[in-house]
Amino acid sequence: LTPDRDADSWTIESKVSFEGRDEPVSLRLALPSSSGGVRIVEQDFIASGFGFETEGGDENRVAVFERRSQTGRAVLFYRAQLYQLDLSRRSARNEEAPEAISDYRRRDRRRAIRENATPLLLALDGILTEALEQSADEDSFINQLAQISSDMDDDRVESIIDGGPPGLSDPADRMVFLLNAAGTPARVVSGVRLTAETRAVPLERWLEYWIADGWVPADPRTADPLDKSRIVPFTYAGAPIVDGEGFRQVETSFAIQRNFETALSRAMERGEEDAPFIAAISLLQLPIDLQLVFRVLFLIPVAALIIVLLKQDIGIPAFGTFMPVLIA
Repeated sequence: LTPDRDADSWTIESKVSFEGRDEPVSLRLALPSSSGGVRIVEQDFIASGFGFETEGGDENRVAVFERRSQTGRAVLFYRAQLYQLDLSRRSARNEEAPEAISDYRRRDRRRAIRENATPLLLALDGILTEALEQSADEDSFINQLAQISSDMDDDRVESIIDGGPPGLSDPADRMVFLLNAAGTPARVVSGVRLTAETRAVPLERWLEYWIADGWVPADPRTADPLDKSRIVPFTYAGAPIVDGEGFRQVETSFAIQRNFETALSRAMERGEEDAPFIAAISLLQLPIDLQLVFRVLFLIPVAALIIVLLKQDIGIPAFGTFMPVLIA
């Protein structure tokens, strides 16, 4: 950490506008998650006339806005400042491995095929078997599965879209369906990418699958891993961005702004969470004038050591304690 080093931070703004129906309003707005490669250091709400509170943990955080009655158009704002985490220096979290939830696991699927071989069951079993035979490990299996799933000319893919649960026309939902059927826990994530400053950033959907000891975000069309420090999750497992009651004609938009700050500011913010005791006794918490005083006081022992070395090892005559103070 050097005094002239800079660090990136990002500001994300969510805007929700809706039409009231002259009745009580309860609106739930999904908030960005800190469970990935970013950390939220500050957040603000602008909701004139509304009461609000936040619910949830690291995942599926929401802000609940409520009002006794709303007539006409209303606009709510949420703004968060976040910075990217250095994932190479973070220890892995000991999370319990989730369970792949599916009605089409191998044993159940094979039994259902013997009883009634529907096009969906045959297509699903054929795709999973092909991907398994053409792969050597879990990573290559997922890559093969993504290639097959993205081939819309494959009749088996059409059979899965037509015969499977609703929404499988979306690549992310389709990959989640296939992976859970194969026994690999997977889920759909909705969020934004930290790419560039824009006033209308699109909300994107990507895939997360569990491998080894953590969730891996990936492109649902290619299964290529995504950079965790460049994505901001909002919702998991298909949860909506906005829901509630007492309103209509909802419009939601997101904006992103890139900021630059000193690395020292980020280190202080990180220390308040990772090492609160060290942050509490840090001199950086003192007023600036006191920081300057302590800076000189801490340099006096260093200057005294220099005087001792000059006198004892080199032979330069130096007496008293005033010389170390001058050097400091």
